[in-house]
Amino acid sequence: LAQQSKNNKKEEVTRSEQCANIMRRLYSIEPLLAENVGARAVTFCSETIRECSNITTAFAKAFDLHQMRQDAMAASAAASSILSVMAELSSRSNTTQSQYFSSLLREFQRISELQKSFSIFLPMETIRANHKHNDISKQLLQPCVDLLLAKETQEDFNKTSLRSLVAKARRGCFLLFGDDEVKSSSLWYEAVGVAASSLAMKGGQFACYDLLEASGLLDV
Repeated sequence: LAQQSKNNKKEEVTRSEQCANIMRRLYSIEPLLAENVGARAVTFCSETIRECSNITTAFAKAFDLHQMRQDAMAASAAASSILSVMAELSSRSNTTQSQYFSSLLREFQRISELQKSFSIFLPMETIRANHKHNDISKQLLQPCVDLLLAKETQEDFNKTSLRSLVAKARRGCFLLFGDDEVKSSSLWYEAVGVAASSLAMKGGQFACYDLLEASGLLDV
């Protein structure tokens, strides 16, 4: 993984494809061996991601944080490639197993997208639980809050910029919350409500209203 993280994005994709090719080769030889190897590899990838996620800002200087994050991104990409093959090929003999691999694949894909698009590095247990979701959703919405607090008047405010930031925050929150559309929507509106309440106290009623409008909460 360390060697992979030194390469550019195109090379990382190639290495991910190599992981998939190895798994396909193993499945063609012995499916049970392939699944054992795949499970061990995915566990290693998960541990690599956890190690990076547990490094706090206070201790970042004692580690090569950039390198660890590159390793974590490589790990999530590798795990996704491995699991995509496992989900596909195990379905021929075991539907239940295939569904499990597909569910695990989706979790790693969410982790990977949060890493790449939002520079948020979370371990699997945080993705599955919700004890940190409030803090992370607040972090995702912070650029929207900052924009609204920075505006001087209602007239010189660019709502297009706000909508763009809100759309990105919503995407990040839905990756965090999961694929249950109803549950994720509910948690999203709850997060927006918290941010809007903060704005009402700091930025006045117009800032609060602008956020609610851009988030779609007023349309519910």
